[in-house]
Amino acid sequence: MGVTRETGVSSPTDLSILVSSSPGVPLRATPTRSARQSVVELLVPASSVVKLAICRRIARRTP
Repeated sequence: MGVTRETGVSSPTDLSILVSSSPGVPLRATPTRSARQSVVELLVPASSVVKLAICRRIARRTP
């Protein structure tokens, strides 16, 4: 299993815990997914994820 040094994650379960511990961020990584897919998703800058979450909230409010 290929693991990047930046994340320091060793298993899909660890990824699930890492993602779910961030409040307000959509949960994408689950233990059933392959570690490779989850690591790629985590490499997206956190600022982009936060912007996406804010845009979704604004979109829900507008009629």
